[in-house]
Amino acid sequence: MEWLKANWFKLSIVLMVFGIGISIVYYFLVYIPNKNELRRLDDLAEQEQAQKAKSDQDKRDYIAKRKKDCFDIYDKEKTNWSNTKGSEYDADKDVCYVIYNAVQGEWKGIKCDSLMPSDKVEVGTWLWNYQWQRYSDCSDKQFRKEF
Repeated sequence: MEWLKANWFKLSIVLMVFGIGISIVYYFLVYIPNKNELRRLDDLAEQEQAQKAKSDQDKRDYIAKRKKDCFDIYDKEKTNWSNTKGSEYDADKDVCYVIYNAVQGEWKGIKCDSLMPSDKVEVGTWLWNYQWQRYSDCSDKQFRKEF
């Protein structure tokens, strides 16, 4: 205990130097490598985000081009046929539909209500969408052609 009372100042200086040394070792061996790794991960995330944005823009450009192509097909069909009603582009299926008025009895003898989707078919499935589209076309006295 006497030794501690006589050397408390030297001991506190040694402990402070030891603490500073540990701090410097931590900074160079742990903090800086982690900081560089985080910077690399941030750069990688930015690159992925830029790639996703480019991909989304390319998809939007493609859809816009396909819609224009679909309208051009509709325009061409309109000059050839007098019953052309409109066009529709389905981006999910990547299909252009040209819609025509049914003037030659395409739905003759068919009860449109019988085409309505049944309760047994789950809403939103491809079968339900197909049945609903046929019912809608029948009710509106129109038909569609895929391009």
